[in-house]
Amino acid sequence: MITRSVHPRTNTTILIVEDDPDCSFIIRLWLEHAGYRVIVACDGMQAIAAAKSDPPDLILMDLALPQMDGFDAAKCIREYRPTRGVPIVALTALALPDSGARARSVGVDGYLPKPARLAEILETVEAFVGRPDRDVAAASRGF
Repeated sequence: MITRSVHPRTNTTILIVEDDPDCSFIIRLWLEHAGYRVIVACDGMQAIAAAKSDPPDLILMDLALPQMDGFDAAKCIREYRPTRGVPIVALTALALPDSGARARSVGVDGYLPKPARLAEILETVEAFVGRPDRDVAAASRGF
């Protein structure tokens, strides 16, 4: 199921592709609190559909996904003209020796191993798309 932020405070959109609902929930809350608009997809097929219907500014993608893995989803997203330039950051526990090289070969722009600290995820998002029009310092309160 694809979910979207109900009350976006910004036009900067992050697509989270994660099959673990607890993980996607925490990351979504953190990014929404920081001021980003968030879309969540649970598998590679949903990621492609979400990216095509509402092109994001950044994709955080797990690589080990049901239906279609993150490698194949990233490749499909790269082949679709409107999403060709959207940065994709792998956020994954997949630690096989060749997974980083394979991710780069299909167009992944960054690689964050799980478990990743929420602050590290936010720093990576900001590095790719900048801060939203909001006091991001307030995002760290309460987390």
